[in-house]
Amino acid sequence: MKKQILAVAIFTCTVASAQIYTPAGSTIGTTVNPTSSNIGIGTNDPKSTLEVAGHAIFSDIISSGSNSWRFHTPDDGRKTLHIAFRSANDTDYSNWEWDKAFIINGENGNAMAQGKFEAKEIKVTLTPTADFVFEESYDLPKLEEVEKHIKEKKHLPEIASANEMKKEGVNVGEFQIKLLQKIEELTLYTIEQNKLNKEQQERIEKLTLYTLEQNNKIKELESKINKK
Repeated sequence: MKKQILAVAIFTCTVASAQIYTPAGSTIGTTVNPTSSNIGIGTNDPKSTLEVAGHAIFSDIISSGSNSWRFHTPDDGRKTLHIAFRSANDTDYSNWEWDKAFIINGENGNAMAQGKFEAKEIKVTLTPTADFVFEESYDLPKLEEVEKHIKEKKHLPEIASANEMKKEGVNVGEFQIKLLQKIEELTLYTIEQNKLNKEQQERIEKLTLYTLEQNNKIKELESKINKK
């Protein structure tokens, strides 16, 4: 009997501690699942520790100021979560511009920020890299072909045009690899050009030496002729 009383007391305390109280001390709009102690706001069957059905506003998150954020999931079928800053007089849900918020896509794991995105460090994991350029089998484009493409298309081969980037956006990881590919190709062009420059320099030096020798021979011949 004591065990049963103790169990009821523990359950009652658990349920009571799980309630959400208004300043008046009531629990308006909240429910607790008696089998799991899950808390639901706007729902009678919460499936998680806390489930909120509807709009939510969080004020002063880890701060002592007046910051306030709003969270929203659209009702048009998109599996997305929109997070945006809420000003003090921003109370009309119909006027909230959710598409300007930070958006997390639950279907593909993508996140999108409408505006600038700033971070101290970003790590992009994407394979393969562009080291295939240094393989012996890689067909390095001829510079004449690259020049022709640039004249016709006004952008580098395999790199999207400005209009395409503006319309479709840019995948940072893929774009970085493409840029690395072009840098590696440029490195190979530079190496080849350096070899040609060395060969030409050697030819010039040999030609210069030959010219000096010929001049000396001519002078010797002229000197002999003058002596006669």
